[in-house]
Amino acid sequence: MDYSSEAWAGGARPAALFAHWSTVFQPGADAKRGRLSDEEASELFEQLDDPKSAAQEAFRFVLALFLVRRRLYVYEGSKDGMLRVRVRTRSDEIAAAMVEVREVSMKDESLAGALEQLKELIPDPAGQA
Repeated sequence: MDYSSEAWAGGARPAALFAHWSTVFQPGADAKRGRLSDEEASELFEQLDDPKSAAQEAFRFVLALFLVRRRLYVYEGSKDGMLRVRVRTRSDEIAAAMVEVREVSMKDESLAGALEQLKELIPDPAGQA
């Protein structure tokens, strides 16, 4: 049961109370739960290696750009409408395999939807929603 600090100070208590604790409610804190970490975003990108719809294809493209921006993937260029990226590795490791992602036109309506999905799933690196 939840009680405001004023009610608790006023003597409001449940019957047969055997323990209690207090906390401070921070609006918006729950909104950050369930968002993807960098590792989860990388896994999702790999799972979308065979997109079944234009929306999935656009989402995968935006996710690839996000992963490059977060320095988890390396941009290797574009060729024939395909964005080429690979997982970032250390200099003493064998380079990861190249991955091609169909580039989506910035005019594509599905890109706007993909950006919104990404915004909902992945927290801002600066700590802002």
